[in-house]
Amino acid sequence: MTLVKNTLRKQYLKHGCKNIKDTNNQSTSITNKLINTIINNDNFNRIGVFMPLDNEINTIPLIEHIIKNNKHAYLPICTDTQQTGQRQIYIYPKDETHVHDDNKKQDHLIFKKLDSLDHLHSLEPKGKYKIREPAIENHSAYSKKIIIEETEYLNHLDVLILPAVLLDKETRIRVGYGKGYYDDFIKRYLYTNWKDNDDVLKHIEILKEMKEDHLQGDDIINKYLSFKEKYQQINKFACLPPLLVGIGFKEQIYNGVIEHEEKHDWKMDLIITS
Repeated sequence: MTLVKNTLRKQYLKHGCKNIKDTNNQSTSITNKLINTIINNDNFNRIGVFMPLDNEINTIPLIEHIIKNNKHAYLPICTDTQQTGQRQIYIYPKDETHVHDDNKKQDHLIFKKLDSLDHLHSLEPKGKYKIREPAIENHSAYSKKIIIEETEYLNHLDVLILPAVLLDKETRIRVGYGKGYYDDFIKRYLYTNWKDNDDVLKHIEILKEMKEDHLQGDDIINKYLSFKEKYQQINKFACLPPLLVGIGFKEQIYNGVIEHEEKHDWKMDLIITS
């Protein structure tokens, strides 16, 4: 973690989050933009989103809209490798394999589908972060899966909507809460879905650079869909990450450039604010 990102994060969490204005109106504006650009797009049906904390955008109306329109909403569950039995995937590898099976616990996310509006409204705060999460009976049943439904195991999302502490529209860098859950999830998502495990994480780094270079300028959604189609035609074993959408209040858009990108960072494909 760079000092710059860590300092920005601390400053916002200590002072900036208290200065957000018109949170209800901003949340409504962001929800409407997401509906118009993402939810109404026929290419996006399986959408990963998050339940809001007190200082975050209210995503509940968005999730309700997804369910009411017969699309599929998935929420994260905070777990760890000791509970699930999943492999450890290190951001900074100890050796060229990047992957280790040892006894040290590594936190990670799995996503579960919401079955209905009643399911959404029944969620209770859980865990050390007191986030409203879906329940699962046996974490270890998902040792090789990161996206689950009640009746079947699945692998893919079309879109992942991420919370943020700060967002830089120019570089598309997202500053999160510093725990690395989402950066780990994206790498774990690709590792799980890649059909050829030979040096998969090396391929992921190449893919990451190619995608960032391609998704520049305007019309990002069409560029993403075009890149996905062409890349998977050429690379038959490959998997692309979902469209990565960072959302934040206007006060969370950093007035400057966050130059210090860390090795494990995944840039947002799209940033949406009020």
